[in-house]
Amino acid sequence: MTAELAIYKQNRINQLNINYNNNIVRLNSDLVNNIRSIQISRLRNKPALINSLIAKYNNDVSILRRNQNSAISIINSFKPEFNITKTNKKKALLIGVNYIGTPYALSGCIDDANRMKDFLTQHGFIEFKILTDYTSIKPTKQNILNEIKNMIVNANSGDILFFYFSGHGSYTYDRSMDETDGRDEMIVSSDLQGVLDDEIKTILSNHMKREVTIVGLFDSCHSGTMFDLKFNYLDSNNYDKYTENDRVSECNGNVIMISGCMDAQTSAEAFIDNKAQGAMTWSFFQCINKTPNCSWRELLKSMRDLLKTSSFSQIPQLSTDSFYDIDAKIFI
Repeated sequence: MTAELAIYKQNRINQLNINYNNNIVRLNSDLVNNIRSIQISRLRNKPALINSLIAKYNNDVSILRRNQNSAISIINSFKPEFNITKTNKKKALLIGVNYIGTPYALSGCIDDANRMKDFLTQHGFIEFKILTDYTSIKPTKQNILNEIKNMIVNANSGDILFFYFSGHGSYTYDRSMDETDGRDEMIVSSDLQGVLDDEIKTILSNHMKREVTIVGLFDSCHSGTMFDLKFNYLDSNNYDKYTENDRVSECNGNVIMISGCMDAQTSAEAFIDNKAQGAMTWSFFQCINKTPNCSWRELLKSMRDLLKTSSFSQIPQLSTDSFYDIDAKIFI
């Protein structure tokens, strides 16, 4: 975590320094203007008035410097952690869309969602809502948004939520100007509508509670920033690029997401072990079952390595809403 944490702290110290210098410039400008006003005025005892202004300026600078040093000290002592004080209930919303009867049909997404249910059941999840082409509640755009909102709104302190989507993904022009690549990413519902990352982020921002945790897993094309989270880790082929998107807002609670690929990439459906399945979902199961007590960094790196050695070009991404120690053990 040393590299990411150092960058995180330096980014904030740099911003503090910018604010501090701007305030010094403002105070200095005010002092010069006020002294000039006194000098051209008909006021008596001008030296005393000017000395008073200078004394106030020095005091204001001293306060700014003291506050600056205090803020830097707080940043330097920062230790990242999710606010998971207890584990109450584990609940999951799992969506697999095969787009049956359309020209865009897939083969393994429903099975992936069912396999994810089996996996999560083994890890203590007790409440599930599954949407597929065959369920009574179809994975239409409105139903997907409604079920995400319902899961989050009905969560209580200490709950761990899990959202999984397997299906098509796409992108469109970014109208909210919060994307670094100028595109809004989306998942595609069974009624062939785009569920925008902005729409999901709005639900997260409006309804997440402080002590609730949600983990998102997207096995879809162009899914790198589907939750529109601020902090992105290991965002390169060399596992060493940490970035922050200052255009997106933060929300309450703990939010962490793994995508099937970068925003500009596609996620493959493949025939592996004699069955159709998403390559990202397959790599997730393979790696987490092999090393169940791994860290988030180890999980992501092992997924990438497995996909690469298996001739898949997609690169899964890891992002969080608040800065997090990705060397911490996974808590699924």
